[in-house]
Amino acid sequence: MTTSKSDRIYGVGARPKPSTPVGRAQHEEERGRGARNAQPVSSATFQYRALADLGQAEGGCVKTDWVDFGHIQFTKEPVFLTGSKRVAQEEEPALSEDGANFDPLEHFSVPGDAMVLCWKTNSKGHYIGAKLLLFAIASVPENYKVVVYGLFVGQAVRGA
Repeated sequence: MTTSKSDRIYGVGARPKPSTPVGRAQHEEERGRGARNAQPVSSATFQYRALADLGQAEGGCVKTDWVDFGHIQFTKEPVFLTGSKRVAQEEEPALSEDGANFDPLEHFSVPGDAMVLCWKTNSKGHYIGAKLLLFAIASVPENYKVVVYGLFVGQAVRGA
């Protein structure tokens, strides 16, 4: 009795790997993706955005929960950059879309900022998160809100 290639037994419950061009291409693509994800990237970025209510902040700042970088693991301490965006405050006149009617006496605006309080690392020493302090650059009234942005930049690998 002769057996064809597809009838051969490769061990208990084993099945041969697909030898079709589509099966090989999919296997190679998965292998390549895994290799790319394991390679360091010299300028990976992670963005953060928060609406901060700074008028009620104790000591003038708000401490965030852990900011988790997701699948990005920075291999060295990342650089942290920050900025802010003005938010319309309660009971102030509406600001036009082009900002032509901006009046610093009626449209109270104080920039917000952030700084890293502490880092979270994994067992490999990779930076996987941070806690931030959000604050205003000057004194603000009660219920003052501002959007604070953060950008983490550095060498990283992608985790599983």
